[in-house]
Amino acid sequence: MSNRLATCDSDGTSESSPGSESLFGLSVAGASIRVESEIPELAAWAARLLSPTFTFTSDPGTDLFTVRVVAAGPGGVPAVDPRAPRLLLDETRVSVLEYRAERVVVVQDDGEHPPILISAVPGVAGVELAVPCAESVAVRPVVRFLKFVLAAGVLAGGAVFLHGAAIARAGRALMIMAPSGGGKSSLSFLAGSRAGWDVLSDDLVFLAGAPGRADRSMRVHGWPHRLGVSTSALMGHPARARFEEAALRRHGAPAGSFEGARSLPWGNRTRKRIYLDLDEFRGLTGATMVAEAVPAAVVLPHPEQERRGWTIERVSGQPAGWSRRFLANAGELKFMTDFLGLIDRSLFPAREADGGQSSDDDPCRELERLPVVSVRYGPDANEHMPRFWAEVCDALGLAEAAR
Repeated sequence: MSNRLATCDSDGTSESSPGSESLFGLSVAGASIRVESEIPELAAWAARLLSPTFTFTSDPGTDLFTVRVVAAGPGGVPAVDPRAPRLLLDETRVSVLEYRAERVVVVQDDGEHPPILISAVPGVAGVELAVPCAESVAVRPVVRFLKFVLAAGVLAGGAVFLHGAAIARAGRALMIMAPSGGGKSSLSFLAGSRAGWDVLSDDLVFLAGAPGRADRSMRVHGWPHRLGVSTSALMGHPARARFEEAALRRHGAPAGSFEGARSLPWGNRTRKRIYLDLDEFRGLTGATMVAEAVPAAVVLPHPEQERRGWTIERVSGQPAGWSRRFLANAGELKFMTDFLGLIDRSLFPAREADGGQSSDDDPCRELERLPVVSVRYGPDANEHMPRFWAEVCDALGLAEAAR
């Protein structure tokens, strides 16, 4: 493999220049991969977008599933025949150039970044990505692909993804479960930025065993993605001015005043949101994020715009299987699903082999053994997050977690 790095000129052409390869590893919940990259910036960008949810190492083992990222140079990513079969995932097009038992080759193009060429050989512990240039604009699709590979690894180990948020203190997590628009993102954002809780994720989590741990207990893990913050959650927030003035990557320019958010009706259709990468969230708020925690309780939020204050009710007597309504659906998992067989999941260790959960364990059943509260709250709760979460913890019998 050539150790020459392609860089893009303003006219879209590329030229080779000497470059040094980067090497790093990523892991989560017992799934690990090795990344060998001809793009020097990739490691730094992966850390910004994925840390601390994924663990980084600078010296990954040579026996791990390997993602090889190469700089393609001029013509390295071929033009796609419009007649080629393609998979559509929202705006992302995955065009199939070759699909044989010996080799699978596709071009992935999200319409916003340079397309990437992906080549895989079934049964081989690795895949190669060819990127047309080494500019940072080309890096984000590669980082997304690294998440896709690790998703195959955790799913092979029996992980269960849920549509929910999670916050933690002292290693114990409250899982905030609600449908889209149900307040989980705002509550987790406010808990982290105004009440001193650690944040795992604001919208998507997964349950898995704890490989290598003697107690074999289930953990809840976050999944790295841009956090969506409702502008209504920023009314009265100490960091509001910083959010209004920040040129966030997703938006490209400062958002300006959020004052209009006061009059917006609450709900999935009317809310206005801004989107932050993980490093932007931590930088603007000073909040802490963690990779995993032991689930301690479940919170079912019910935001009500006309309500003042909040009420908390302990929930009991729910039918078996109630938690399954929060299982992530196909739409939420579409960017984690290997529709074309690019990744051989058998190359990742099964969770049982790592000393984690057994094949008889059901993460949802374990979740349903936890204490549960239902919380109805209005906009003024935003100003009283420490007390709000202290009272939630009291109702759950977890008073020590609120300290």
